[in-house]
Amino acid sequence: MIVETAISLAPDYEKVAVVGEDVDLLVIMIGTSTPSNVFFLKPGENKIPPSVYHSPTVMDSDIAEHMLFLHAVSGCDSTSALYKQGKLKCIKVLKKNPDLLPHLSLFRDPSSDQQKIIEAGEKFLVALYGGDYKQAIINKLRFKEYLSSAYKISTNLASLPPTLL
Repeated sequence: MIVETAISLAPDYEKVAVVGEDVDLLVIMIGTSTPSNVFFLKPGENKIPPSVYHSPTVMDSDIAEHMLFLHAVSGCDSTSALYKQGKLKCIKVLKKNPDLLPHLSLFRDPSSDQQKIIEAGEKFLVALYGGDYKQAIINKLRFKEYLSSAYKISTNLASLPPTLL
């Protein structure tokens, strides 16, 4: 609602600023077609100065169009986060593997086949956990990682890739 209000005010003002602590506001601005005169201002705290972000310049437009997917996968106010798989890592995976981008477009298409969406999500998760997404299946990668961790003195099972039902 905050971002929608800013977008609705954009035609009437030279510059519009969305002010907030929650980076989710910036993520929504990046993931939607926010006008170029709308900015995000994160107020400073203690010795940290305030920061101003301009959503069209924050990241490549190819990745920006998938920002809402990345935000949901990496955890937000309404979804759980994958253990130690943050937003920056998700962005780096897409920058390293640009051929994943067409697969993620399925998440924005309401007419996409459910099975194709599952396969696209699986490809992304395999890449996120360092596997070969062109061949690997997430459950096989999880089993391989589990076997590898079994030989370690201490391991954290939360770091294993998620399972796919």
